[in-house]
Amino acid sequence: MTRGMRDRMLRTAERAANHRATLDAFFQHAPAGFGLLDCELRHVRVNEALAEIMGHARDEIEGRTLRELAPINANVLEPLARSVIESGEAVIGIQIEDPDGRGHLASYFPVPGLRGFVGVGTAVTDVTHLKAVERTLEETNRKLTVLATTDELTQLPNRRLLGQQLDLALARARRGGLAVAVLCLGLDRFKEVNDSLGHAHGDLMLVEVATRLRAGVRDTDVVARVGGDEFVILVADLDVEQAPEFVENVIVRIRSLLADPLLVDVVEIRVDACIGAAIYPSDSREADGLLSAADAAMYASKRALTRVA
Repeated sequence: MTRGMRDRMLRTAERAANHRATLDAFFQHAPAGFGLLDCELRHVRVNEALAEIMGHARDEIEGRTLRELAPINANVLEPLARSVIESGEAVIGIQIEDPDGRGHLASYFPVPGLRGFVGVGTAVTDVTHLKAVERTLEETNRKLTVLATTDELTQLPNRRLLGQQLDLALARARRGGLAVAVLCLGLDRFKEVNDSLGHAHGDLMLVEVATRLRAGVRDTDVVARVGGDEFVILVADLDVEQAPEFVENVIVRIRSLLADPLLVDVVEIRVDACIGAAIYPSDSREADGLLSAADAAMYASKRALTRVA
């Protein structure tokens, strides 16, 4: 062997040693868990991060199989790791949840060697914190959705949610040949209560009215507060021929419920309400037209009541 050949071999060996040292340092100090499984899914090598995730010391893990160390998740993880051996293709981002509620993402990938297949590499990341953040974001989004679609005072749906529900009801009605009714209701003495007793009493009055309105309709009907003293009731999925009579019965029931004086704090208040109704498809075939027709009927009722008074 010539001196030049020896020098090249030494340089090659030195580069290989440097590469191995670099990979060893990365393997040991990486924040994610890394390991190597042989073809029998026995742990050949793991780093400290993976040992911490698995809850065992490294010397307790190395030499033991995947099933021995993770019996609860073995039925899921073993077939995935074996598929890597059989296909030579990686399996990425498998979600795992431990009995203690900790979440992880696991990936398996083939590890080739100079003489062919060596084993299965595994990379595991603790995503417990991310799962907690995700749950917090979901809850926050849920609360924001509720706030965006709910009247804060009465906890009834607001105009936005009413619009969504009306669109859905009309879509069902068009498919099924059904009727949809919209009732607009305005309180006549609300301003008087606010001016004479104060806004606190006015708010309590609105809450009590909302409760009575909910009691006067079906569970499937929608009662929404759309303005200061204005409410809308959506009655869907009605028989077309029976809808007018059904709506009239609803109005009679609501008037009966509102006829009894409201006890607000220690003050007895009598409520007068004007109600206007419109029915799909006879009064309008569109959501805006239906609401406008019901609103116009309500104000017509108010004007008639004023003339009588």
